[in-house]
Amino acid sequence: MKNEIPSIEVNGDNYNVGYKIGQRCKKQIWQLLEISKKKYSSITGKPFEYFVHRSKKILNLSHKHYKNYIDEIKGMSDGAGVNFNEYFTLNFEDEIEDFLYKCTTLFLKTKAGLYLGHNEDWTTDFIDKLYVLKLKQKGKPNVLFLSYLGPPQFIIASINSAGIAFTANSLYASHRLGVPEALMLRSMADAANIKEAIKDLTIKPRGMGMNSMIIAKHKIIDVENSLNNSAVIEVNKDWFVHTNHPLKLKGKHTKNSLLRFNRVSEMLENSPKRDINLIKKILSDHKHYPFHSVCRHATNKKGEKWSTIASIIIDMKKERMLVAQGNSCQSDFKEYKLN
Repeated sequence: MKNEIPSIEVNGDNYNVGYKIGQRCKKQIWQLLEISKKKYSSITGKPFEYFVHRSKKILNLSHKHYKNYIDEIKGMSDGAGVNFNEYFTLNFEDEIEDFLYKCTTLFLKTKAGLYLGHNEDWTTDFIDKLYVLKLKQKGKPNVLFLSYLGPPQFIIASINSAGIAFTANSLYASHRLGVPEALMLRSMADAANIKEAIKDLTIKPRGMGMNSMIIAKHKIIDVENSLNNSAVIEVNKDWFVHTNHPLKLKGKHTKNSLLRFNRVSEMLENSPKRDINLIKKILSDHKHYPFHSVCRHATNKKGEKWSTIASIIIDMKKERMLVAQGNSCQSDFKEYKLN
């Protein structure tokens, strides 16, 4: 039985916010570090200390732009009682697992308002390593987001009081030593406008490419990133879909990503009624089950461990986030309010 996702309400400076998160999620952070130490070594054949040494290089690259958010991660490590350098090393998670076929994102405009829908796909041992943060800030927008505990502050979906909401998904499997996605996303959660959000997403040198779908009040854009290039797609229709292949940049179109993209597009295009219930239906869809479906299930055959670990719907008008832990076909959505 999975543990319920912790929901944390905090205010204060970045370090103290992080410290409170670390205290609340101490057990999960300790478990995550132990899992990662064994996993990094078993997959690569290199000791965990090798990655700790590499992480110090990306820390130096990131410090100029993201000192406040590094302080937040330092607070998390201190609150949980773990070594900061080891905890920051979890930013290599995507590089170690190197699994591109994950996550589905959609935008939908209805008479009731604007919505983002997202399925987060990763390994099943992360289902209980997530948390929801409701953060009140001075001089910055208030924020509500769902995040991994490791990589620390790797945000899955976010909405803030400035009217900025986003989700993110993988786009390219290439990696290098650069600013981690987690810091880019954490900074973007505090964006006061679309210009700030795009600046955070397109910073260089970045550690890997990714895609992010963003709502900025009534403007909807999608930003594709490779290691060296970026493309902004302005959405001018009532729905939009992105999976793991580029729509504007150059790149590989894999069978898995195309099947999910085409399936979601088909459901949005052909549905006689487009509303929040349609989003729920899409996020729990099993066509091309189990490996290529939008709602992905781990089969446990031959070590198959990839699964949808959370489904998220952001409702802009009501300033809320609905989260179903694990597969939404088996879980109820729980409501979290920004205000």
